[in-house]
Amino acid sequence: MIGELYQVGILPDEAPASTSQVILPKGYCYGFPGWPTTFEIPILGKAKSILLVRDPRDMAVSMYFSTLLSHPKPGASGGNNDNKALMPRRAEAGEMGIDKFVLTYCGGFYQEVLQSYRELALSPSMKVFRYEDIVYTKKTWAEDICSHYGWKVTNEQLEAAVAKVDVFPDDERPDQHVRQVHPGNYKQKLRPETIRYIEETCAAEMGFFGYVPENL
Repeated sequence: MIGELYQVGILPDEAPASTSQVILPKGYCYGFPGWPTTFEIPILGKAKSILLVRDPRDMAVSMYFSTLLSHPKPGASGGNNDNKALMPRRAEAGEMGIDKFVLTYCGGFYQEVLQSYRELALSPSMKVFRYEDIVYTKKTWAEDICSHYGWKVTNEQLEAAVAKVDVFPDDERPDQHVRQVHPGNYKQKLRPETIRYIEETCAAEMGFFGYVPENL
């Protein structure tokens, strides 16, 4: 849903509170690629849902490259990087470099995000998955999703759906939304002290979701 807003020129952190009025209890499947949102989701806790979490250390790396290179211009389907609203953020990220950017913006932010994930995970209608557990087994993941929702699909339908998203680039593509896919990329991108900062800031939340710190 955030993607649709972006296509009409609305940045994720600018979505109006009235957005919640279009969310219906039946007949639709909604996707929110970020949390918390700027609007209420009235069916949360009532409708069956899935939550996909990711290691905050990799999330921080992904956030940096998305800010620096890969966000398209709002209102456009391509990778146009000349959007005026994003240019100051992109320029700042380039000047900072990845470690300073992560230390400045990512620790407290992802702690808040993961705290909200913990609350969501406790809902009996919520099925939780970790990115690291499903990225190499997407068909099994799709089967689990269908089971959670009670959907009956054929093996051919599952394979066709998974084939569209089961993408692993041969080389890293910093300017693309699908940059490199593999978990643990933070080990190559972040300094030890930056990794330690995220681990210390998000310690309780990482532990809840089973993420083990490098610096024991």
